[in-house]
Parts: sequence; structure tokens; C-alpha cells
Amino acid sequence: MSSPHLMGHGALMTMPFAIGKEQPDKRTKNGARRKAATLKALASTVHFCRQRTRRRIQRKSPTMFGWIHESFRQLVNRKYGRDVWLRILEISNFEEGTECEISHYYKDEDTMRIVNAMANIIGVPVEEVWEAYGGFLIQFTLETGWDELLRAMAQDLEGFLDSLDSLHYFIDHVVYKTKLKGPSFRCEPQNDGSLLLHYYSKRSGLYPIVKGVVREVARRLYDTDVVMKVQERKQEHLDTTVAEHVVFTIQQVDNGSGHASRSITTKSALDMQPESFPGPCALPLRDFCIAFPHHLCFDRDLFLEHFGLIIIP
Repeated sequence: MSSPHLMGHGALMTMPFAIGKEQPDKRTKNGARRKAATLKALASTVHFCRQRTRRRIQRKSPTMFGWIHESFRQLVNRKYGRDVWLRILEISNFEEGTECEISHYYKDEDTMRIVNAMANIIGVPVEEVWEAYGGFLIQFTLETGWDELLRAMAQDLEGFLDSLDSLHYFIDHVVYKTKLKGPSFRCEPQNDGSLLLHYYSKRSGLYPIVKGVVREVARRLYDTDVVMKVQERKQEHLDTTVAEHVVFTIQQVDNGSGHASRSITTKSALDMQPESFPGPCALPLRDFCIAFPHHLCFDRDLFLEHFGLIIIP
């Protein structure tokens, strides 16, 4: 089943429709009508996706970078109060009102001044500030309209972490139209049900954010608690740059009954599924089109079989 979002962003294929030279018979005419309906549906899909994406970009772009500072401001104000935030601004040489402009891009040095000032005032290491920010980042993201997307990413924590690269690409290149390259993640499930998480970043020292993010994602999205530890941290040459490579171990917390409440790995989740499944779903086509309003369904010859109600109202 093809995704209209992907097709709307340039993944539309050229379809090999062959046109016969003989006089058209009834079958040929029916085939021509089906081809015309297919092309019409595809054109409507592309137009719909482009219009929807354009409206989304106009509404949100470019808000990502100032949004990071805004989430820091929210964290401090909620946990420590506005007076502490004003002291942080004073130390980091920011005038109130200029530190978290949503449409403004801030350099890494600007963000580090805020983080270092926060660590000095609160009296904790910078690593703990980043870790606390990682946890709050998920809370704030869920509050600001990204909850449905995050909850739909995967059925378990392993799948979520393996999808983070795609999420970063979507946010940077599609939503905000930037050319930044975010961190990269790779999971390795272990035989004991734990995970090894590989984290790669061109920015050194930000790995504590990952610990806060993963713990909060596990708790809020997958109803389980995990313990994360840094197993290895090193510098690696990737292409023409040097990246920080951190390996985390992720272990579920026993809920007291001798096992974790919910598996964090895909393998363990599949082991819990029944060996046999019922026959084909007898969902009526009309109900299917209502349940999946953006879908397109083709047969083996790439003729359009049916489509969602939103594609061609």
C-alpha cells in the first residue's frame, strides 16, 4: 500500500502503461478508463499532499531552533521559577525576550552559555542539566502537538529508537526545510532482553540528552521503566568528519512480579504473539476506505483498485 505522503514528496513513479495499436475493443476502452481514473487519483494525491505540506511548513517554519531555547525556559520556569531563569539570562548575557525567539536560529555557543549558567546557578554538573533537559524535551514535545506522531512511530522502544533517524530527517528536511544533520541511532537487541544503543553525533558532550529522552519515552509511550548506562564512549572518523560514538546499555526495570511490564525489544514482543492467526479480515470495502482515508490500492498490473475518501472527495 503506497503512502501518499511519500508520493507527495517526489517518490512518485512513472507507470508503464502500454497503449495498443489495434482498434480499441470493449476491454481496451475499459482499460483506458481505468488508466484515466488511476492517473486522476494520483494527480489528486500529489496535489493534496503538496498543499498540506505547504500549509504545515508555512505554519511552523522556521521554529525549531528558537523552540529549543523555549523548551529550556519552560523547564527552568516550571521547576525552579522565573527568578532563576532571569539569573541565567544575566550570566549568559541574554536580554529577556531575545533568548527564545521562536523564529530565530541560535548558535551552539549561545545554547551552551545558557546550559553552563543553569548548571552554575543550580549547582549540578552540565551533564545532569542535559539529562534533565532530555526528559523534559519529550514532555514538552508531547504537549506541543507532536504526541500523535511519536505514539505512532513503533510498537516498542527498540522500534522507536531505530526510527529516530527518519524522524530527524522528516523534521529537518520536510517540516522545517533545513539542511542540518542530526544525531544517528542504531539498536542491537541482546539475548537477555536488553538493548545496546549506538549514538553518533558531530557534537561532543550531548549524549546525556539521550539518557533523559529514552527513559521518558519508555515511561510515557511504552509504560515501562528502564535503566541506562554508558558502556563505551569514543571518537570515530565518519566520512570526512569526526563523530562522537557512545554505546548505551538499556535494561528494563523489574516490576516486582519477576518480569518487566512490557517488552522493549521487537523480538520479545513477537515471541508473545499467537502462532496462528484468523483468516482474512472481512472488513467491508466502504468501511476500509473510511478507516484509511488517504490510501491508494493497486493490483499487480498497477491498475487502481480503490482509494481513500479524501483522495477524490
